[in-house]
Amino acid sequence: MAKVIVQHHVADYDRWYAVFSEHEAVRRGHGATGHSLTRAVDDPNTIVIVTDFATLEGARAFSQDPSLAAAMERGGVDVAPQVWIVEEAEAKPYGATLMALHDVDNVEHWLSSPRRKEFFGPLGITMRTFVVDREKSKRVGLIAQVPSMDVFQQAMASEAAAEAMQFDGVHPDSLVILTEA
Repeated sequence: MAKVIVQHHVADYDRWYAVFSEHEAVRRGHGATGHSLTRAVDDPNTIVIVTDFATLEGARAFSQDPSLAAAMERGGVDVAPQVWIVEEAEAKPYGATLMALHDVDNVEHWLSSPRRKEFFGPLGITMRTFVVDREKSKRVGLIAQVPSMDVFQQAMASEAAAEAMQFDGVHPDSLVILTEA
């Protein structure tokens, strides 16, 4: 997988982010499959973007797209950017990936609840949520990246997990956890 890594500084993050979001169609047009966006701890207007591309050709074409310089100018990039085009040599997640499926009392409440992030975030567990069918089912799921299954299992056995599940309306008896093979 090819990536374009861009580091630059902006005058105003919110202004820059609006332009960055508008420019997504151009990235996708060159075969971008996703991105990660990070901000420096000491200066949140220093930004590093890593954009994944299906092909090296797409990454190169994007980095040379004339609209990129114009978008940077509109977004308030105030220092010449550093740009690298790289090919991934290795990607190795630490920990385990799992999928959890369960029923809830109210899908919208579960989706909007901050409890998952409050409970799992400090443990280094990240997740994406999914809904089977909002109209016909109260079955939901998530894919989680966990530091280790031990950390996850200990967390799930805690009183805090029981309280979070109760708050979110999770039916513990319906919980099915699948691990990556």
